[in-house]
Amino acid sequence: MKYQIQVENIKCGGCVNSVKSKVLKYSGIDSVDVNVEEGTIVIEAGEGFDLTGIKKGLASIGYPESGTGSQLQKARSYVSCMIGRMEKA
Repeated sequence: MKYQIQVENIKCGGCVNSVKSKVLKYSGIDSVDVNVEEGTIVIEAGEGFDLTGIKKGLASIGYPESGTGSQLQKARSYVSCMIGRMEKA
């Protein structure tokens, strides 16, 4: 099944790497696609997939669902972005 999540604070490839890394840690995930311009994450997953857990996990690294973010999460997204950039290199 495909699931789409609209999130805040995705700015660049570093953010994409951090988001993908976080989502792929959950069981049942087949693929993750992140669109920076639209701020969307498309997840393909099988049975037993925990969408609520993934949303909480994304919020914890600074990428909450659209309309639910805080200044603290925005700051966390910058840290996650830098980590994503370093992991990419």
